[in-house]
This record gives sequence, structure tokens and C-alpha cells, in this order.
Amino acid sequence: MSWWNLLIAPVAGILALAYGRRIWFWFAFGLFFGFWSFLIVLLPRKEFRLPVIPDSFLVHWGNRIIAKEMRSIRDPSDLL
Repeated sequence: MSWWNLLIAPVAGILALAYGRRIWFWFAFGLFFGFWSFLIVLLPRKEFRLPVIPDSFLVHWGNRIIAKEMRSIRDPSDLL
């Protein structure tokens, strides 16, 4: 095992995650085969996808931001 395999293994795992493949398989494949696994994982069989943030999380986070801004307001004169 060379330093190149140790460098490519996490990159192959991250790319596999982005393309919806099995992370640990491609990480182990990268440890054993190095640069060749990096090339194989770049051949996408699925399209690249970004993770979707649930609406409930966005609503919860938005409410927290609004509450943080509203804490400093004590009376109507603070709004001016």
C-alpha cells in the first residue's frame, strides 16, 4: 500500500457518496487499488445529486433566527 492509496481512498469515498454509491466499498476499493478506483468511481451510473434539506428543518431553523432577532426588542421604540 502506497501513500497514493491513502490519499485516493477518502476522495473515492466522498465521490461515491455524491454519486449515490456505497461509501465503504469504494473507500476499501481505493485502499487496495488506488488511482484506478478514483477513475472508476468517476464513471457515473447515476446523476450527481445534492442532499435535500427537509422543509420542517428549514421552518425550525427560520423560527430560531427570527426568535434570536426578536430577543433584543423590548418595546416599540427599539424598532425605530
